[in-house]
Amino acid sequence: MSTDLMSSASSRRPRLWELNQKCHCPVIGVCFGMDEIRKLVGKVMNVSTQHNDFDIHVTAVCACETRTRLSSLLHKELERKYKLYIQRYNKVKDVAGLLALWREAMNMGDIAGPMWAIFSHACCTEQLLNTVYGDVHMLQHQVGAGHRVEQQAHLRLVQENAILSRELADIQNRFTQYRDERVLEVATLNEQLTAFKNDMIFHENLAKRHNNEVDHLREMLADMLADVASPEDNLRLVNSLRNAESENLVLKTKLDELEMRLVETEAANHLLETELAHKLMPENEKQVSKEIIPINAVPLNGCTVLCVGGMGNATPRYRKLVENRGGVFIHHDGGIEENINRLKSVLAAADAVICQTGCISHNAYWRVKEQCKRTGKACSFVANPSLNSFLQVLDELATQRSGLADAECASLGTSWQAN
Repeated sequence: MSTDLMSSASSRRPRLWELNQKCHCPVIGVCFGMDEIRKLVGKVMNVSTQHNDFDIHVTAVCACETRTRLSSLLHKELERKYKLYIQRYNKVKDVAGLLALWREAMNMGDIAGPMWAIFSHACCTEQLLNTVYGDVHMLQHQVGAGHRVEQQAHLRLVQENAILSRELADIQNRFTQYRDERVLEVATLNEQLTAFKNDMIFHENLAKRHNNEVDHLREMLADMLADVASPEDNLRLVNSLRNAESENLVLKTKLDELEMRLVETEAANHLLETELAHKLMPENEKQVSKEIIPINAVPLNGCTVLCVGGMGNATPRYRKLVENRGGVFIHHDGGIEENINRLKSVLAAADAVICQTGCISHNAYWRVKEQCKRTGKACSFVANPSLNSFLQVLDELATQRSGLADAECASLGTSWQAN
């Protein structure tokens, strides 16, 4: 084991404001929830709903640089909250033991308490502090990258769901229309079938009445022949009988025709009912195109857009999005590599500002916010440095400027008419 992993530092544990300044940001961000930070900051200053989580975080981090009332409250809460971790880690008197405990905590995914116990340990060396700081820093990057992937997947699912919902609504409308047409057709055929049945019943009753009359005439003829009726009466009765039989034959033919039409109508009705039941059955799922319909972009019309911060490899894509809309793109990395003093001049040259708060220093954040507020310049703060977030803010900016241009044109037109 190398000797640089050993420490013989003083036995007193350092306070929060005595730690290296780079430790304050991970301690505040990892060891406290936002509700806890907001509550503690609210004890020493007024916190309104206009202050977002990043404002509260930056305020707490800046307060830890010296001993203040807020830094004392934060230190006291850390000591209370992670008391068991502190007691356990204080039993270890060398850096190698602390490093082993830290590796164990990383594998278990529990880093908040162990991180504070090591940062505030009397035996913590600069090398151990850098090791813990680096592990936490990279872990936050991994969590952020995973969160961005989940957001992109969620956006794709939302878009696909919207397409599927529209397809489903269209299919439902077409099936509803087809069902209504078939139901109306079946109802019409049922009405015709009922009319045919009534007509058939009428003719059946008429045929029965004529049959009764024919039987009655036959009985009368038999009685008259039995009484030796005259030839004239016999001829009259025979003619009546023939006429009745002829009329009965016509009625029977018509009755047969109505029965045939009834059978044909019932068959057609059954066919339509079967077709309707088949059409209303659910179809197999169809392949839905997953291509996303592009949204018509609103032009920027020469607007100069300043992007402060952002991922370095995404800057050319930001530039292309702005220039494709007819705008001018300016970029400043927020003090990561570029001179922070240059920020004032690029802010003055811009018409609108998009600030990627997750990729700039605290100093740059406050400079952008203060100068945009003082000059009344449009400024949008984006916590997630993704292309989708940048595109959404750009759409809002272009729409806002388009609305202002329309209002100015309307005002000029009104003034010209008045003159």
